[in-house]
Amino acid sequence: MSIAENVADKLMKDHHILIEASLCSRFRTPKSDCSLCADACPANAISVSGGSAEINERCIDCGVCYSACPNGAFSPMERTDEKIMKEISFPHSSALRISCERGDAAADIILPCLSRLTEALFLETMLREAPAIEIAKPLCENCPLVKAAFHLNTIILRTQHLCDMLGIDRNRISIIEIPLQSQAKPPEKSVSRREFFSAFRAKATKIAAAAVPDIESNDDDKQEAFRNVIRDRRENRKRSALIKSIVELGAKAKVNQTCVSSENAMTADIAVGTGCTACGVCASLCPTGAISKQWTEQAFSLSFSPDLCTNCRICEKTCMHKALNIKETVSLNLLLEQKKTLLFEAERKTCISCRMAFIGEELNVCPLCLDRNKKQTVAFQELFK
Repeated sequence: MSIAENVADKLMKDHHILIEASLCSRFRTPKSDCSLCADACPANAISVSGGSAEINERCIDCGVCYSACPNGAFSPMERTDEKIMKEISFPHSSALRISCERGDAAADIILPCLSRLTEALFLETMLREAPAIEIAKPLCENCPLVKAAFHLNTIILRTQHLCDMLGIDRNRISIIEIPLQSQAKPPEKSVSRREFFSAFRAKATKIAAAAVPDIESNDDDKQEAFRNVIRDRRENRKRSALIKSIVELGAKAKVNQTCVSSENAMTADIAVGTGCTACGVCASLCPTGAISKQWTEQAFSLSFSPDLCTNCRICEKTCMHKALNIKETVSLNLLLEQKKTLLFEAERKTCISCRMAFIGEELNVCPLCLDRNKKQTVAFQELFK
């Protein structure tokens, strides 16, 4: 494909969702089997077979991927949660009504699909003292976007768990079944020939550079680029917004101790055993920076920030020695703490062979050198048989 064709192809597939690959679990390790975005996408517009999620031309900008991804890898360019909240007048004396484009046209919030809702949106409306939240839900089974329907139940259940913790009556959120309406297509603004080509030129200028192939790149360059992206960890803004709402509501309420199953939870509780070798892979590959490592002159340590953890389980899947495990249950109250807790600590030693720092029971030789010596011994034995 020529550069011109590549640019044209990108323009034709334009959508209003940005992907931050460094936050995607699939990008950070092939051991991740996460497919939450693709599973929930009602248009089948997302593929996760490669090293990251990709959006194709079938995207309808429903925003369900943004809601589905706990790591915040997807970002809506236009109708963000913040902009949605600005559409509502507060204080709201009656129940806040939320519906979709094929539901109640008179609702306070109308979304392309109800599965675009997030826990933060629910909590933000409660923070602004909406007396109740009514979800005007048409029969999803008869909607073309039915594939995303299950995700709405997930978001509501997680929000109810947060309500339990924050002392908020979970019944403030209710679902009202309504008939499925035909979708009315809004009138499109006519665009003049000059406006069309001006917009085309501006967008093409931005895309052209990305479409030019990198002739000089090689595998070493790609590996270095990957390492740089991994080190340059981006903020999970979706989680930041959620924690902000949780903390503000928690300051106003009597908080209850609330434990849930770790399966599908929005955070996790982690344990690290003596099998840890201080390789640091868990900290390096964590998309959100929930796990951090530190070497001092005396010790090696791993720390954990539960409010940043999204339960993606990359740490558990990439631990070669199975020293790190996700506990079966997790206290949602950990989201309120916003501080690091010590996961693991061990005495620092220096290998007499390679001079590298290590931890373990060996007195003066690191595990890598021990393994190398064992392999050399076996090789010599085979040679002189």
